[in-house]
Amino acid sequence: MKIILDGRVCTNRTETHLYLKEMLDFPEYYGMNLDALYDCASTLKDVEVHLFYWHLMVEQLGHYGQRVIETLSEAAQENPYFEFVLEEETEDDVEL
Repeated sequence: MKIILDGRVCTNRTETHLYLKEMLDFPEYYGMNLDALYDCASTLKDVEVHLFYWHLMVEQLGHYGQRVIETLSEAAQENPYFEFVLEEETEDDVEL
């Protein structure tokens, strides 16, 4: 399954985790932190996640945005059934 994420939506930590929980179909008990993100993402099966506008997420969240990206990348390295891709936008806005 291919999932498209929009980094423009990630304006603060809470909104980011709520968005990831919804889009990645994490369980109700998702802990809304980086450890929980790693735990849930590292158990995904047959999932390909593409993050667009990741640079805006980092701009909005600062170091925490970079840690979200690193956490998803680490989970993808650990889990052969989960792929995480940072996408570069084209001059034509990507329609998400």
